[in-house]
Amino acid sequence: MRKICPLCNGLTSSGIRCPKCGGKMVDQGHIKDYFGPYSPYEEDLWPLVMGKVEGNITNGCVHFLACDHCGNKTQRFIKNIWM
Repeated sequence: MRKICPLCNGLTSSGIRCPKCGGKMVDQGHIKDYFGPYSPYEEDLWPLVMGKVEGNITNGCVHFLACDHCGNKTQRFIKNIWM
């Protein structure tokens, strides 16, 4: 078994509500996808990109989310699950 991100692997939706209007927040992808075409392969940058949430970058992913109602955008840490 290993830990994987449920959003990256399409196992679930974010289920997060917009703090401004209460609308559904839609996953816009993993934050590393927005740093250039080679960013997934630049492992030295991952601790900075991931923010070292909970002191361990392997516990989850940081995703961009956008509200489908008001357009509010945010980043959210998504915890990995065992598969």
